[in-house]
Amino acid sequence: MTNEELIDLYSALVEVEDLPASPAFSHAILSNLDTLRPVVESVDAGFAPTEAYKAYDTARDGLCRRYAKKDVDGKPIAINDAYVIGDHAGFRAAIEKLRDQYRDAIEDYESEASRLLQFLSTEGPELSLHRVGLADCPVLSPVQMRGILPMIEPVTANTTPA
Repeated sequence: MTNEELIDLYSALVEVEDLPASPAFSHAILSNLDTLRPVVESVDAGFAPTEAYKAYDTARDGLCRRYAKKDVDGKPIAINDAYVIGDHAGFRAAIEKLRDQYRDAIEDYESEASRLLQFLSTEGPELSLHRVGLADCPVLSPVQMRGILPMIEPVTANTTPA
């Protein structure tokens, strides 16, 4: 499994860990969360934005708010989480100045983002997942089942779930 698939599995396990379930299923969820946690923590620890980039992002958001069109209450208008810019020329000049000021932080962030994408697409560590049969699973939606499928024993022609 790739590191991205391992992280996706971890997220799927977190989504179902509070469901009422058989002891076998609950044990498998907890065991697999413990097994996958180091992979998730390595991403959290190794790929966090720097303080300089956070400062740039905060300042960038401030510029977006400043140059955005405002509603009747004077609040910035946003559509689909994107501000509607009113003064494009002023915004472009201000954002270019900000980018020049934080050029090194932006380049470092983009380099880290590239490194993260490469990490996510590579094969993750060889892990032994605790697997359970379909009969031990609680009622799950198809999306939930797809998310945790790597820990479910394959159903064969001779296996009939209860």
